[in-house]
Amino acid sequence: MEQWEIRWENYYSILEIPFSATAQDIKDAYAVQTQIYHPDKYTDCSEKVRKKVQKRMEKINRAWEILKDPQKRADYNKEYKSRLKSKSSRTTSQNNTSSTPPDPPNPPPPPTPPPHPILSRTYIDFGTVKAGTLHATDITIENVGGTYTKIEVYYTDYRKHSDWLAVEIVNPSDSKQPFTIKLVAKGKEWETHYSESLTVCLINKNTGQEGMATIRVSLETKPQNWLEKLTIEKALMWLGIIAVGLGLLYWLIRGAFYLLVIVMLIYGITHLDEFM
Repeated sequence: MEQWEIRWENYYSILEIPFSATAQDIKDAYAVQTQIYHPDKYTDCSEKVRKKVQKRMEKINRAWEILKDPQKRADYNKEYKSRLKSKSSRTTSQNNTSSTPPDPPNPPPPPTPPPHPILSRTYIDFGTVKAGTLHATDITIENVGGTYTKIEVYYTDYRKHSDWLAVEIVNPSDSKQPFTIKLVAKGKEWETHYSESLTVCLINKNTGQEGMATIRVSLETKPQNWLEKLTIEKALMWLGIIAVGLGLLYWLIRGAFYLLVIVMLIYGITHLDEFM
């Protein structure tokens, strides 16, 4: 015995289609309903909402199993007409039930899904760079869930600031448009590894729902060479040492020259007779 025989349900109402729907209409309606009520879209909702969605999805699947099969649908239609006729006879004295029952009423609207951000990149490595240099990149974020009213970005441990990484949000025109986050990194110390875990949070203040996504960011500064370690004070000190050294060398050369002249004069005087 089929499950619908044990607990009868209006499968046309569940799929939101008329009694006269074609096989293609049934297939299209099933695709639409499964897209709306797929449980994966409600993972961030409360347990109460998830259970309600799960029950709705079970009904949709039962309706599809019966109505997609011509023989099962024919058997179901007999029961459908019989129940409709029985209901009509209880509410009116005229038993002239139409062969085509009216369209079923619309079901209640589905619960609003929470925001769901999708990142273009989830890991950014700026590589090994010089300390004190700026490095920037962009991340595109698309919301595939429900609407949001606010964007928040948190650093590791939900901090609002970082010593080496700055975040700039380029706000979209509406919550369905992709938006951009610009990251600017600057490693201040030499030979240091920097890392942050950014959390992008889309918040709907009206419903209290929120959706989050995480980005890991890292940067490493390379060791200094001798030229990069050279400060202004050290440069002036070495220039002073070189200047003093050159001055001493100058006076040594000059002194040696004068000494040579004196020696030559003495030699000339002592050997003057030899030249006469």
